[in-house]
Amino acid sequence: MLIESSTGTTGARCKICTTIMARTVKSMLADAGTAFDLGTDMVEFRLDGLRAGEFEDVRELLEFRKRAIFTARPTPRGTCGREGSRIELLRGLARERPAAVDIELASARADPQAAREMASGAGRLVVSYHDASPPPDRGKMLDVYREAARYGRVVKMVYTARSFQDNLAVLELYREAVATELVAFCMGGKGLPSRIGSAAAGSPFAYASLPGRPAAPGQPSIALLKEALDVITL
Repeated sequence: MLIESSTGTTGARCKICTTIMARTVKSMLADAGTAFDLGTDMVEFRLDGLRAGEFEDVRELLEFRKRAIFTARPTPRGTCGREGSRIELLRGLARERPAAVDIELASARADPQAAREMASGAGRLVVSYHDASPPPDRGKMLDVYREAARYGRVVKMVYTARSFQDNLAVLELYREAVATELVAFCMGGKGLPSRIGSAAAGSPFAYASLPGRPAAPGQPSIALLKEALDVITL
């Protein structure tokens, strides 16, 4: 049974967004081309995977900006430099009006002015919350959703599935998330049902990987996600 979305629709075809991670901008450009050849609708450029010396060439990725999400996650190694430098990188890319820019809820909370500027520049500002733990009770998840919705047009909430029931707990968010668009699913090998189910529930896009190159545990390939979405939209 398809899950009813907050808009009251079911089975709406969401876009496939393929995560691109590489050490060089040249490799990212090549991987993006491959992803589009394989049928993805969008790409997510994970800039935190780049070597430090590559950031001067990041603007070359704007070739795909109308179909790209740009993000740079904080890393223990500080690949993107200090927090301020990382946010400035995303702020500059947002001014070029890509399809979307993705920042963490913690970053939006720490610098709401930067979040507002990114939201006014990019087509969408995605405000992300990632938790390596299983989903907590619904009230706590809704608190996160409501806070993130104050900053961006899209709220992305990701937990880790330890059981099938964890998938259902996250998908239930779509029943009550009405303030803005929601992308909610679970990571991990047991999280695949929520990645597929989120598309049926009303997620604007679902994340895929290049063949054999998942960027996160449990991330499906473009081919697998395409097949699943075709079934959902029958």
